[in-house]
Amino acid sequence: MPNDMPVYNTLTSVETRIVQAMRAFMDDGVYDAPLDAPETVAETIGVPLSRFLGLLWCSDPHVVDLYHKWDPDVSPFELQVLYAISEARAGDAATVDELLEWWYPADLIPLAGEALGSIARLLDDMGAPGQSSARLREHILCQSSNRRKAATSFVLSDDCPRPNRPSGPETIH
Repeated sequence: MPNDMPVYNTLTSVETRIVQAMRAFMDDGVYDAPLDAPETVAETIGVPLSRFLGLLWCSDPHVVDLYHKWDPDVSPFELQVLYAISEARAGDAATVDELLEWWYPADLIPLAGEALGSIARLLDDMGAPGQSSARLREHILCQSSNRRKAATSFVLSDDCPRPNRPSGPETIH
């Protein structure tokens, strides 16, 4: 897709479920799943995705830019995670390594890589259709130019809690 073409803010149903699972990280793992779906994408990948995001949250909470679960828009970070998952499923180790090096300190890269690999394998095992890396890349570029500021307060402590479990004395705004 050429860079001068408009990119529509559309996600596939699998991508939408992955974004729901990401946003559940901010809400202690609670997400809205259809009542008639016994095993949704979010339930299947929830544990490794929470680990992937949790490692990043502990190293730099400002990178984890997740929108509210009811927000119809998708953040550039959410798109980047979808892109990383897509590249992992496609077996593009060079791109995956580059993304992990960009997000994580060197000592967390192996753990993050394992979590991302688990997400890719679980999606493959459940027969989820693959995502288009080219479309996601164009979507990231388009959304990055319209970046909005999140109104989130972060509370940091030694045990690095999830955002909804403040326990430390230092608050960053």
